[in-house]
Amino acid sequence: IRCQYQTVMKGGKKMDNEAREDFLSIDAKRLFKELVHNWITVAAIFLVCIIAFSVYGLFLSSPQYTSSATIYAVNQDKSTISTSEFAISSYLTKDCCELIVSRTVLEDVIRELELDTTYESLKSKIKVSNSEETRFITVKVTTEEPEKSRRIANSICEVSKEKIVDYLGVDWVKITDNANLPKAPSGPSLKSYLIYGFAVALLLSAAFILFMYYRNDKINSAEDVEKYLGLCTLATIPYNRNKAVKQSNNTRSR
Repeated sequence: IRCQYQTVMKGGKKMDNEAREDFLSIDAKRLFKELVHNWITVAAIFLVCIIAFSVYGLFLSSPQYTSSATIYAVNQDKSTISTSEFAISSYLTKDCCELIVSRTVLEDVIRELELDTTYESLKSKIKVSNSEETRFITVKVTTEEPEKSRRIANSICEVSKEKIVDYLGVDWVKITDNANLPKAPSGPSLKSYLIYGFAVALLLSAAFILFMYYRNDKINSAEDVEKYLGLCTLATIPYNRNKAVKQSNNTRSR
């Protein structure tokens, strides 16, 4: 028996708003039953998603190579530095990090290397970091070609040297480590793709269970009759599935 709440009558009238809200509300027990009933489908969703993302990460995605270089910026006008000046120097280092990935620097790099890319695309491939309480700034560039990563990292450091002195008034900027030529890919990480696959499978499984939950509008118990139809159950007749199947087979044999 299926309950269509739009057309079910209660005392000659359609179900009221309260009954509809009860029908549409989520019953945790029923939801869990749907999960148990469809566990094979849910397991298949997880298996397919994890395998698909793993295959893509290992065989279809392009390997990424990361090259890193380090620069050091300092004011040389004083041999000693106070606590307040050290704090100012820390802020200056952060300003240097922001300037390195600014449009002013990266567009010069694009022109110098004649790169076929945009500022936003190039910026997404660059990571600038600063070790805590130091003035060493590390520039990491990740592309699909090791030599390209090295060239871009070196060019960023060279251009940044001039811009930091001109814009921030730093006395001295030196490249302490030139960009290396990566010999092995830094990505993609299989662990990351497994996490992505698990997350997608979780979302798809939740959507599937909710769909099956709301699609299942059968009356399964006396409580459902009273809850959805607003009628009292006078009696229930147990259903013997094995007996029903046997009778059906006997009818067909005749």
